[in-house]
Amino acid sequence: MIRRLLVILILLVLCGFSSCIEPVGYIDSNGNGIGNGSGSQYEFLMLRPNRILYDVNSGADSRFSRQQDLSVFLADNGEFKKIETSDSGLILEVIENPGLNSETITVVNNGYYVFSIPGRYLIRGTYNEKSDEYSVEVRGSFINPGEGSDFVDIIWL
Repeated sequence: MIRRLLVILILLVLCGFSSCIEPVGYIDSNGNGIGNGSGSQYEFLMLRPNRILYDVNSGADSRFSRQQDLSVFLADNGEFKKIETSDSGLILEVIENPGLNSETITVVNNGYYVFSIPGRYLIRGTYNEKSDEYSVEVRGSFINPGEGSDFVDIIWL
């Protein structure tokens, strides 16, 4: 009876050990802890926008400020930390007309970027070969309303 209980206990322990999942990281043969040398899926850059709507015709509301309009976070080597937007290793780019032939990329240094044309823009951040991006909308106002007709001539009686 004791022999049967011992065999069942050993089988349960073996099943428990075989069903364990792999650890998040491991030490490679060199002992440096980075595994096979490629980045882990748990290492990433995250841009969190503080503002996603801009207006072309309203002065201060028409510009993207590097210091105020986003927060940057980095998950690297098991640590999640906030990166200051004034960090020289952080490259912020504003992409106008993304995906089109007329796409232009402007690097935003420690100042700001002024939006001049309404539309959709991408904000891309790169830090330590990790990157993330998000989309912002720039609105404009209709300055010249005309007589009230757009495509079809309407005669008002």
